[in-house]
Amino acid sequence: MYRPTTLRLASAHCPRAVDFYESNQAAFRDHFQVGIAAHDVLAAIGEHALTAMLQPTEQEIAEIAERQVRSLITRGRSFEGRAEPPMRAEDAFEGAELAKRYAATEPWPTADAWFEAGYAFGAEWQRLPYNAVERRFRLILDRLEFVEESGEDYAGRLAVITEYKTAWPTDESELETLQTKAQAVAVWLVHGSGLDGIRRRVVNLRTGKTFADDLWFEPGGNAQIAEWQSEITDYMQALDTMTEYGRRPARPGVGCLGCPYSLGCDAKSIETDHISMAKRLAKLEGERAQLIKALKAATAESAITFDGTTVGYQVTASRTPKPGALTLMWLAWTAANGDVSGLLAALKPTMAMLSSVAKKLYPDSKEDQEAKVAEWSAAKTSKEFGVFAQPTPTE
Repeated sequence: MYRPTTLRLASAHCPRAVDFYESNQAAFRDHFQVGIAAHDVLAAIGEHALTAMLQPTEQEIAEIAERQVRSLITRGRSFEGRAEPPMRAEDAFEGAELAKRYAATEPWPTADAWFEAGYAFGAEWQRLPYNAVERRFRLILDRLEFVEESGEDYAGRLAVITEYKTAWPTDESELETLQTKAQAVAVWLVHGSGLDGIRRRVVNLRTGKTFADDLWFEPGGNAQIAEWQSEITDYMQALDTMTEYGRRPARPGVGCLGCPYSLGCDAKSIETDHISMAKRLAKLEGERAQLIKALKAATAESAITFDGTTVGYQVTASRTPKPGALTLMWLAWTAANGDVSGLLAALKPTMAMLSSVAKKLYPDSKEDQEAKVAEWSAAKTSKEFGVFAQPTPTE
């Protein structure tokens, strides 16, 4: 059985990661907890709007978020019938804050909508109950609603699929992932006969930006979705074929960066040439990143000491400007007969300083802040050695 998560593991990391997922191998997934909390709160807010058939008030949003956070911290969530451990309070609160900020500005559907809606399909893409044993592919939609759209070029009934993301880099490229394509395929297969098109929306809860596209069935939309369905079918078949040789093959390299299974992975890269050496370095970097995440949490209260080595946090001494430092500088400067232009030249502005000034000038507009910083700065290139993953859409 496949789902968007497993397909992404294979494409972003390697096919061996799908083996680990299917065998319930331990995975480092702490960085997903904030997103899980945000999804949980947003689903509860959506269900409240449907039940009340009214837009939720700020107080109601706050009360719902508080209730969900309390549940996540004390009991944990239940996902597909499996109980998960209680969530760290910091992650639950952070996710709830992201959800509340978005919910306060979002119009909520009060009818004809579903939240956390599950869909499952068989080998021939026939719809099945979500937990059917013979299911071939299944997925969950964060939010699905149906609207009537009227415009100069197109008009009709649209299914609107909304996907919430908490990864900072989330942008319009998310619309090209197998996940959002699969969502369109599922809605098309189940509801397509009563629709004229599908709108896909991806919301970056960190930045508040929404990326969307409309796919009208005529002309061209039906053919496009059928092509996506074929791509997903072929990919699942390819992953099946890999199991005929035992375990699916590993692909050590840059895909190890961010892989939740890198710590327990047994794939090896033999250093017979420069390419193999580079692949091994990338794998080690992936393991290192996951070890650091795990050990930061493990040493939050006290460091780990062994064989004269300490792993954890240590106190370091540094200096920081005192409150009123600029005033003191100015007084000293003028006492030495210095002028304003000379002081500004001596300060040597940094990018952080430019951003800080722009925020003061345009506190309510991130776009104006970015435009002003771009006006005040110039592009610069430099070399840096390391292992770098090509930009890809994130979960």
